[in-house]
Amino acid sequence: MQAYDKAIAGDANIGNRLSLADIWVNKSALLWKLRRYSQSLESATQAVAINPKSSMGWFNRGLALMALDRYGEALQSYNRAVNLDPQNADYWTGRGMALMALNDNATSLAAFEQALKLNPSQAQAVMGRNMVAERLKPKPPTSPSK
Repeated sequence: MQAYDKAIAGDANIGNRLSLADIWVNKSALLWKLRRYSQSLESATQAVAINPKSSMGWFNRGLALMALDRYGEALQSYNRAVNLDPQNADYWTGRGMALMALNDNATSLAAFEQALKLNPSQAQAVMGRNMVAERLKPKPPTSPSK
């Protein structure tokens, strides 16, 4: 963590804004892996404040928000990532996961399908698609109780 903090301090003095945003993105990813989700969110938010076109920054922000059960905000971040890089299957999968958490099953299924068009072996998209497909299956009618 100290290496990231030193890099941030060094880059802040140089003024290389895109490089600084990338450092914040990487710090966010590390904090997420360490399950320090609030700090991960703060770092990802710093990244997109510096570079609003950082698709990875928006994606990392979505990951942190999902971990904090803030699904609506996560969806907004994933939407930004998808808009910036619509060819990234991970971004579509994140979008699908947020939509699934919000019980928007039909839209979630479409996001997972798009992810799988881009990367047919994306395991989380396969899992999400299967879960949502199960949710969308018609329920058998229940018989009245006697």
